[in-house]
Amino acid sequence: MSRARYYRRDGTPIEDVLTWARLFENIAYKRVAETFLDDGTRISTIWIGLDHSFVEIYGDDRPPLIFESMVFSPETKKSELVLSGEVHEFHEDWDCERYSTEAEAIMGHDRLVRKWKEIREQFKTLSPREGSPGQEKPNHN
Repeated sequence: MSRARYYRRDGTPIEDVLTWARLFENIAYKRVAETFLDDGTRISTIWIGLDHSFVEIYGDDRPPLIFESMVFSPETKKSELVLSGEVHEFHEDWDCERYSTEAEAIMGHDRLVRKWKEIREQFKTLSPREGSPGQEKPNHN
């Protein structure tokens, strides 16, 4: 017997993809937590509802992973899609964790906020490397 692929926030299985899709497009249902750090780094935790535990590979004893936290860079990047030639803006993703329950997702979100506050504070104390983008190169004349 195969396991369900889609789940509600409370962990109960969803039998059809259309029900999951309707819930997934509802941002109020999907959003668990969102935090912006002082430098613009964004930590977002959402219900994804689609099991990311890869039971097909690892076996059925793993709980479904249906929540996800991601950390996004504050800087906007531009990307040109190969097929369309259109320029799209995006934020690099720096970190990702997945969870089985909403309670785990909330605790994981808070842990990532603390972790990335510390990382970004340490980043501020680093001196710029010579010749790094945005830095003037010394004139040795």
